[in-house]
Amino acid sequence: MNQEIKLDKPLLLFLSLVPLQWVKLISLGGGTLKAAHLALLIPPIVLYMKGKVVPPHRSLLGAIMLHPLLFAALLITAPFSTDPGLGLQIIVRMSAYYVFGIIILLWLTSLDFERIKFTLSRSIFYVSATFSVFFGYYVAISGVNILTVFGNALSSGNPNFIQYHLFVTVMNKGNQEGMSAEDSIDAAGRHGIMMFLIIIIFSRMILPKIGESKRQLLLGKFLVIIILLLIFVSLSRVALLILLCASLMYFAYRLALSKLSVTTYYLISIAAVCSISYILFGEHGQITTILYEKLVVDVVNNPRVYEFFQILDEINKNSFLGAGTGSELDLFGLKAKAPHNLVLFWWYQAGPIGLFLSITTIAVFISYCLRLWLMSVNNKIQKTSQIYLLSSIFFVTPIIRMLVAKQGALALTEWISVALAVALSTFVIREKSKAKLENVN
Repeated sequence: MNQEIKLDKPLLLFLSLVPLQWVKLISLGGGTLKAAHLALLIPPIVLYMKGKVVPPHRSLLGAIMLHPLLFAALLITAPFSTDPGLGLQIIVRMSAYYVFGIIILLWLTSLDFERIKFTLSRSIFYVSATFSVFFGYYVAISGVNILTVFGNALSSGNPNFIQYHLFVTVMNKGNQEGMSAEDSIDAAGRHGIMMFLIIIIFSRMILPKIGESKRQLLLGKFLVIIILLLIFVSLSRVALLILLCASLMYFAYRLALSKLSVTTYYLISIAAVCSISYILFGEHGQITTILYEKLVVDVVNNPRVYEFFQILDEINKNSFLGAGTGSELDLFGLKAKAPHNLVLFWWYQAGPIGLFLSITTIAVFISYCLRLWLMSVNNKIQKTSQIYLLSSIFFVTPIIRMLVAKQGALALTEWISVALAVALSTFVIREKSKAKLENVN
């Protein structure tokens, strides 16, 4: 029976294309078509060919029903903005990502559950290969010497060598001609890629490995470690924060079920990498300096940390409807013109209505995350427990992004996380309901 399960090729292609968010294909007027954009064509095409739509379970609708209310609040206040045109752009961009998220969700719920799990479990092989080929090619044509970049970072203790000289230089190679500034990949561009790779590694770690040889199992473990190292050296704080929260949930789940053997290689590998790094470079302080500069100094000295009280002062100056969607902040020492938090952004833009809706949205997402994690611990059926755990971890990404991203906005990777979490949970809940009805009959 296990041999009858096949990879879902459209889903596998979709997962392989999403992390290629810097790969430019062609220029289209003022924008560019990138490889990741092609992934967005797959869900509607497959849905059209299937000719059926399977809605998510009603108990999970809160994850997708609140955002339209947020968009409506922004639309109402846009005319009162100092820049209504910018406000409309913000609404259109957020709404577009939301619509794509809904389409992806409906596509996933229309697929075969077993094939989705099988494809997610094995996706690490294909995603890693695709990412390695394209990133390696861009490294080659950009003329960047990775060893030199890390050597400069280590010798100076400056994380910017990795953040800017590696990721920005490599990912923008070949994209400058005919491309607008808005379409260029800045240092923040790596966040979405690293967050998506977190989806891939936890899918591999949690889902069953059906019909795999010892060589495949060993290769899978090796790729998990390599991706973890990539996320670590990317110095993406948001990705590291998501990874930390997801790892704690995963470890707590294993601890609750007294099943720690599966996490042994994962935990020992991280400890080994940290220990070796410290032994080799700790005396001179290079590794520790880089981490300290990026994760401590840059955070403490970052104006975003202190924007809260300044924004509250600005909020108090506005009317009941807020400053209006598109009104930018001009605070001393703050480079960004919008808060890096969902609540602060919507409160400033849409007043008390935005405050209420944003807090409610975050609370709903957190409640889903915690409820699914508790269901994973309390469920005695392993395959069901695994899905609940994976779904709860997928909710971590949008929660963290709403708390720390610019405008608290959810983009492609975040909505994919939501779609996967809701779709997988929908399958399990419906199977459970079906089993109950069969027992009654």
